Amino acid sequence: YVLLHTASANPIDPALILRPDVRGQPQPGERVILYSGLQPGQLYSGTVQSASPQAVWVVMDDTFDPSGLSGSPFVSQHTGQVVGMVIATTQRGGRVLLGAHPIGSLVRLAEAATEFPLIAAYRR
Repeated sequence: YVLLHTASANPIDPALILRPDVRGQPQPGERVILYSGLQPGQLYSGTVQSASPQAVWVVMDDTFDPSGLSGSPFVSQHTGQVVGMVIATTQRGGRVLLGAHPIGSLVRLAEAATEFPLIAAYRR
């Protein structure tokens, strides 16, 4: 993950901001939606296989190429809030299995951040 500072002269429309789920992570068996950062409007559904404060694993309903989806948000169908951010993928039994960084951990890391580089200054 990387935290970027946005210029106050260009505020983000509040309607575009996703809210973190206060639970910090989803529950096993919970249904989630993955929003594609590559194809606006593209949604994928799945079921949480396992969840802990360190990792969330989701079995997706459909087979698709998950390349480039790192950083995409998983949203709980129960709460409508973000429960994690995709960071890994694998195939298991012909199914797409995605790993996510739980939102509770990301929120804690964001709250502890001390440096906020400008987007224009960001280099990998």
